[in-house]
Amino acid sequence: MSNIKTICVIICTLLVVLLVKCSTVKKPSYQKVKTVSFELPYIPSTWGYFYEKDSLYFYTHNYPTYKNIDILNSKGKVLYSIDLSKQKAIIEMTKVEVHSLDSIFILTKNPSSLFVLNKNTKLQNKIAIDSLFFSKTEYTKEKVKHLQTLCYGNMIKKGNLLTNIFLMDTTFHTPENLYETRLYSNKYESKMPQFIYIKNIFETNSKILYNTSWVSKIIRKEDEDFNMMPFYVFLENKIIFCISHDRHIYFVNPEDLSFERKIPVFSDYTELEYKKPKITKEPPKTPYVYKAMYKGAIINVFNYQNENFVLVKHETPLPQKEEMISIPDPFSARYSVIIYDKQWKKQKEILLPEKEKFVAFLPNKQFITRSKTKNARQVTFNFYQIAE
Repeated sequence: MSNIKTICVIICTLLVVLLVKCSTVKKPSYQKVKTVSFELPYIPSTWGYFYEKDSLYFYTHNYPTYKNIDILNSKGKVLYSIDLSKQKAIIEMTKVEVHSLDSIFILTKNPSSLFVLNKNTKLQNKIAIDSLFFSKTEYTKEKVKHLQTLCYGNMIKKGNLLTNIFLMDTTFHTPENLYETRLYSNKYESKMPQFIYIKNIFETNSKILYNTSWVSKIIRKEDEDFNMMPFYVFLENKIIFCISHDRHIYFVNPEDLSFERKIPVFSDYTELEYKKPKITKEPPKTPYVYKAMYKGAIINVFNYQNENFVLVKHETPLPQKEEMISIPDPFSARYSVIIYDKQWKKQKEILLPEKEKFVAFLPNKQFITRSKTKNARQVTFNFYQIAE
């Protein structure tokens, strides 16, 4: 009889626990607002958005396959198609950023220049970045073998330009074997500027800040085989940077580009920091950069109304055979957003929809994802609202 009572007590306890859990199940962290689907005459490779008069616009391109930058409304209708073939100087694009219908920024390489166009493809302004760099820094055209601008992150804010830079001066030499070359390149890069920050780029009093050799020294040792470039973001009155395989966000003072502090980022769903391999005399069969693309990583950072949002891509399994390793399908990865308060204290982490590629953060705690389609020119956007 006592055994029966004991069993009854256990069953009742389990039922109570189950009922409590059911009653405290969290509501979904977000809800779908709408889905928009449309088709383009090309496979888009880049997406961005901007607001003008409270209206949402998208822009996209696949240059040089398709010579236009398309500006679409929130329903996917192409309103303007900026024909870049009319601008003969735009041969190789590094980055496109659209802030308004009359502020279309294009960063080019060889030579490095910043073009400003309007929606009718009319040239509004052009700045020769390489000439500006040589005239306002200690580096001259005679001392530099190669200069190239790269851009991983937002580029223009309030007339200030931020971009990565790859620079080789006349002291650079190539050692005899590959092993020594890789060691030397790491050591050389750790002493060179990693990015340039041009304040008031459209004014005659523009100023260039570039003394940032501490970047490589903090995130990579000279003997590490890890050639991933950091990406940079304007955030309120600060500049931050992140890099794959490093769980930290680094804060930079925009007045002199000095390092201020770093904070760790922890995800509930994936690892964000991995042991970086050392450079070996026998190079790996597959470049490590391909393997790194399968790891978990910080993808983007966004700020809105005293809250900070960190987008995280989760780790995906490597192919079973090494010869099959290539750039992974972005739709195969899972994403989540970590929300922080103004003081960067973690509030919660939201797991985003499965099999949907993250596209953009929007104001008012909204985000957009893209669903995979059989026709790569067919675009399906999903709009979501994060719950309070």
